[in-house]
Amino acid sequence: MTTDPPVVDPEIEAMWSEVLHNGHRGRWAFLPSGPRCTMCDQPLHGVGGKLLNAFTGIHAASLTPNMCNI
Repeated sequence: MTTDPPVVDPEIEAMWSEVLHNGHRGRWAFLPSGPRCTMCDQPLHGVGGKLLNAFTGIHAASLTPNMCNI
């Protein structure tokens, strides 16, 4: 008994391929600062990082400081 793989919309497949290969920009990526999260481009330190941490609680992860804690 074999099952066929599910049919996936090509647009959705292309979107996920882009996100997984190139990352995605977070909605707070417009804030100035560096360094940034390697996956979502959120600021982690500096003025932007302090604002983001104060309003949302997003900060550098403790085990991987070049990525955010999301």
